[in-house]
Amino acid sequence: MATLSKLKADQVLFTVTRSKMGNTTISTTTVHPVRVVSVHDGYVIASWNGNKERKYYEGDVAKWRVCEPVLIRSRLTARLATKAEIAEMKAKQQKTNHP
Repeated sequence: MATLSKLKADQVLFTVTRSKMGNTTISTTTVHPVRVVSVHDGYVIASWNGNKERKYYEGDVAKWRVCEPVLIRSRLTARLATKAEIAEMKAKQQKTNHP
């Protein structure tokens, strides 16, 4: 999670939200980038998902993530990966990089 005091201009953070898929009861997890334009006392100017820049206050910034979340996709939906799944992915990646 991000804190206002540690943010820098041109830093990219991420938001995680749950949303419905059209006119159904099926929901999925979505990840959107947030680009910080400038940091001020008590707020930041940022662009969420490529939209117009606006003010975000400390409560909004606290929900942002510094590292991009890993999603596990199924046929219709996506969910956040567990710590065990992330560790397994990293182990597989290291095996393929080092023969």
